[in-house]
Amino acid sequence: MTKQTKKPMSNSNTMLMTAKQMSAVSGIGENTIRKLMECGELEYLQIGSHRLLCPDAIWDYYERHKTPVAKSCVHAEGA
Repeated sequence: MTKQTKKPMSNSNTMLMTAKQMSAVSGIGENTIRKLMECGELEYLQIGSHRLLCPDAIWDYYERHKTPVAKSCVHAEGA
């Protein structure tokens, strides 16, 4: 029989992530993610003492807080 080894799950395939994992993927600091969860800005799932985040929670936060593009901005030609 051949011995099968388990492949580690990459962050891109993980449905739910810890604050530490989400920090590595999103570029948002781990402490900031924890604070956003505490104040209700980031949706998470509580499993025992673990708080798990779905990538959609970060995208939802992004959509609610992104800075809109200024429409009156004129680009200089030839710059």
